[in-house]
Amino acid sequence: LEANLKEAKLMAEDADRKYDEVARKLAMVEADLERAEDR
Repeated sequence: LEANLKEAKLMAEDADRKYDEVARKLAMVEADLERAEDR
């Protein structure tokens, strides 16, 4: 049970990191899009 808990925790942390990365990329793309629309 302990091992399962540790693994679940690691997976959750990994998912958090990936989500943060995707959210950052999305924010950058949205900023680029706004700049492109301003031209």
